[in-house]
Amino acid sequence: EQVIKNRILWSKKLNQLSELMVSGIWLNELKVEPWTKVKVQPLAQAKGQPLKYLIIQGSCASRTKDEPALIGRFMQNLKDDPLFSSDFAEIELGPIEKRLINQTAVMDFILTCRFKQEKVSGLVK
Repeated sequence: EQVIKNRILWSKKLNQLSELMVSGIWLNELKVEPWTKVKVQPLAQAKGQPLKYLIIQGSCASRTKDEPALIGRFMQNLKDDPLFSSDFAEIELGPIEKRLINQTAVMDFILTCRFKQEKVSGLVK
């Protein structure tokens, strides 16, 4: 019963992620990583279980040059949506890097979503 309660329904989570997208943003990579690969400071760990993160790597381009606002809106959409955010203790914006592609400014960003401690055991190792 506890295993079923703590499992993550990835099909629903990915579908909701798609619904929460903001125009001008696209995703490059999604992965689950331990905190040691995320380069963040670990918080207190319950029962010796390691912290795990969903890493969302994406890019943003806008004709109106408001890429930071679009990235912020996307992150806020994720935080505000209970279906997406229910498995996470926090969702934070990581580094943003700007680059040019054919004279168009593109911002690459990383969002780190820390799984709630009780969800860590439901992840594939």
